[in-house]
Amino acid sequence: MTDGKMTLKVRAAMAGYLLRRWNVDCTPQASLNSPEYQLHLANIDSLTNLPELSIAPGYIY
Repeated sequence: MTDGKMTLKVRAAMAGYLLRRWNVDCTPQASLNSPEYQLHLANIDSLTNLPELSIAPGYIY
């Protein structure tokens, strides 16, 4: 991580699994209030209309 951000390139088919496994909050306002969600997806706009992300926490497409 650099300056509190991490950049990672993954295939679209694996993105939802990775976000779920790492408990990344995928809501636009980082609104999941459970302690397991310590990470927030900052560039959610770049992941639009991907049905593979349906399992990501809080992701709505």
